[in-house]
Amino acid sequence: MTKRWRLSKRANCELDSLASFIARDNLDAALRLYVAAEDACQFLSQFPGGGTTCEFNHPRLAGLRKWILTGFPNHLMYYRIAKNRIDVLSIQHSSRDQARALLADET
Repeated sequence: MTKRWRLSKRANCELDSLASFIARDNLDAALRLYVAAEDACQFLSQFPGGGTTCEFNHPRLAGLRKWILTGFPNHLMYYRIAKNRIDVLSIQHSSRDQARALLADET
C-alpha cells in the first residue's frame, strides 16, 4: 500500500538551507538535491521500510529511520512511518552531530 508523505516545516527549511549552500558553487547540483529529496519521498511512500533504523539513545528519537539521498551520499533524510503516511522530520548533512541536531527545537 502506498502511503502519503509529508515534509515537516523543519525538513523544508533544512532542505532549502542545504540547497542554498550548494548553489553557491553549483546551481544544478542544488536543484538535483530537491529532486533527490522528492524522489526519496516517493520511494519511501511505496517502500517505507527502505531506510535503515536509527540507534539513538533518546526516547524522542525512537522509531526514526534514515535514508541517504541518491547522488548526495552526505545528506540524510530522517523519517517516521505513521499509519497512513511517511513523516519526514529532518534533512541534514552527515557532518552534523545527528542526535543533537534532531533534538534541537524546530526553527
